[in-house]
Amino acid sequence: AVVSTQSGHYGRDGSDCEGEKLNNGTCNDQCCKTDDGGWTDWGNWSTCECDHSTGTGTWGNWSTCECDHNTGTGTWNKTRSCTNPAPYCYGSDCVGDTTDNGTCDDQCCLTINGGWTDWGNWSTCECDHSTGTGTWSRSRSCTNPAPFCYGRECKGEKGDNGTCDDQCCEFDRPITIISFYSCLI
Repeated sequence: AVVSTQSGHYGRDGSDCEGEKLNNGTCNDQCCKTDDGGWTDWGNWSTCECDHSTGTGTWGNWSTCECDHNTGTGTWNKTRSCTNPAPYCYGSDCVGDTTDNGTCDDQCCLTINGGWTDWGNWSTCECDHSTGTGTWSRSRSCTNPAPFCYGRECKGEKGDNGTCDDQCCEFDRPITIISFYSCLI
C-alpha cells in the first residue's frame, strides 16, 4: 500500500481545502514478491578431448579436458548459473562460484618422442672379387623409446652402409674348387 498526504494546501481565500488530508490506497500492481537466486545443478562432465600440441586437458557441462602432454596431466571445469530461480525484486544473488575446476589426468597421456637404439652389428661382408672391394650394412630402430602419444619419430637414417675392402681379395682368374669325396665300407 502507498500512503499519500495532502498538507499545506489552502484555498484562494486562505481557507483549508476540503477533504481528507490523508489518502490510503492499494498499488499491488507496483509490488513484487522477493525471490532470492538459486543455483542450477552442476552440468555433467563432457567428453575429454586433449590438445596434443600443448598437451593440456579441461570440461562446460564439464568442459573439454585440456591435457598437458609434457606432464601427462589434465584439467577441466564445469559451470552453473544463478537461474533456479534468478534473483528477482531485490532478491540476493547466489553465493558461491559459478565454475568448479577438476582434474582429468586419466584422459591424458604423456608425450614421448622416439629415440634410436644403438647400431646393430655389421652384416657379413659382401665381396666383389673382381675388384677386391666389399660392402656391409647395419641398422637401428626408433624404439628407445618408441614414439608415444603424439611424440615425434626419430630423425636420421635407420640404415648405414660401409666398406669392408680389407676383408676381400682380388682374383685375376676364376677359381675352381675341387672336392673329393670318399666312402668307407
